[in-house]
Amino acid sequence: MSETAKTIIEYGAIPIFLVIVNVIVQLLLDRSQRKKEAKSDPECFTVRMPVIFTICLVSAFIVFTVIAVFFTRQVLASPGYKISQILTGDICMGVLDILCLVYAYMYIRQKVEINGDTAKVTPAFSKPYTFTQMQVINVEYLNDRTKVKISGKKLTVYRIAHCYNLFNEWLGW
Repeated sequence: MSETAKTIIEYGAIPIFLVIVNVIVQLLLDRSQRKKEAKSDPECFTVRMPVIFTICLVSAFIVFTVIAVFFTRQVLASPGYKISQILTGDICMGVLDILCLVYAYMYIRQKVEINGDTAKVTPAFSKPYTFTQMQVINVEYLNDRTKVKISGKKLTVYRIAHCYNLFNEWLGW
């Protein structure tokens, strides 16, 4: 492959492909959120991240693993590289793999279940807890998330979560 073709692929095709994938994922997230909220009962619903978000994180895990394997094979095939260079690249990809898995676990596990005037929060790394609208101390609406402060606890709900608008209405702030 010529040097010009490699440059075009590197600086043109790959960024355009990534932008297109990002737009498609955003459209799918918005569509699934609208469908979920249309089917939900305003008195009883669950706020959670969409499945497509978790699928994207698991896909990123697979991509980082493949990159690490190919990087190692490339370096081993080329003479003159040190083992420290191989380990550095593999450690970086391993850290990205672990981060993808941790985030995927967090978004699969974390949810807020609303039933009437009580909410049950199931965090990823601690015990579930419940609260009512009366226990809410402060609510901050930001562009992409809602931060709720409850006595001794903090909760963040992201805009792309299913039933995000219903949760904001339930808070009534």
